[in-house]
Amino acid sequence: MGKTLSVVAVLKETTIKRKRGNEAVWVIESLLNNQAIIDEADYTKSILYVRKDNYVLVRAKFYLKKSKRVKCMDVRKLAQINGIWVAMQTTMTTTPKGYKHELNLNELILEGSINPKIGRQIVVWGRSDSIRITDVLNPLDNRMPGLVGIKNLRLGRLMSKLDYYFDKLNLSMIVLHENRFSKTAAYGSDFKISADKPVNKPSNALDNTGVALSFTGIFEGYDL
Repeated sequence: MGKTLSVVAVLKETTIKRKRGNEAVWVIESLLNNQAIIDEADYTKSILYVRKDNYVLVRAKFYLKKSKRVKCMDVRKLAQINGIWVAMQTTMTTTPKGYKHELNLNELILEGSINPKIGRQIVVWGRSDSIRITDVLNPLDNRMPGLVGIKNLRLGRLMSKLDYYFDKLNLSMIVLHENRFSKTAAYGSDFKISADKPVNKPSNALDNTGVALSFTGIFEGYDL
């Protein structure tokens, strides 16, 4: 018999309260009891919060080995793409130091055999290097304006895209499932001295679904 690497126990059932609705979860404790695994993982204990309806890990606390600090992971945004649950936005906070990291999934594409694509995508329309005229499908991360190139500013957006090619022409049809907005610098930072006015941001309900259509062609010496 091999040695047990960890001891796992279900502590309780509880509810995580969020703005989009409550999440019923199991709270599971995992204790590592193998020193080699502890040295590699750098923590001795973890508390896991697993949703009861889809069995997805949506929150976790990792108790670090060398200090009295705790790393807290929280899935802020979860989406189901072709039946697969995907964490679209995750934050990682270390206490008591207060370090906070944000992980955003900008691109996740599931492709079919007839060239449809569904998932969080970055779609660039137009070829201008600095002016956005038709490149309007993806919002921008403007929290550090002027310091990041346009290629790294675009934020992915959940959409379904179908391309049809014939001769030198391309017809693109897109359904926009996610209403994601550009990020601006925080009030009081070096890049923003005034507060934003409150805005009404629409939800991702079916009634707010957007549609985009593009017809392009490349000819010898010309673009259409």
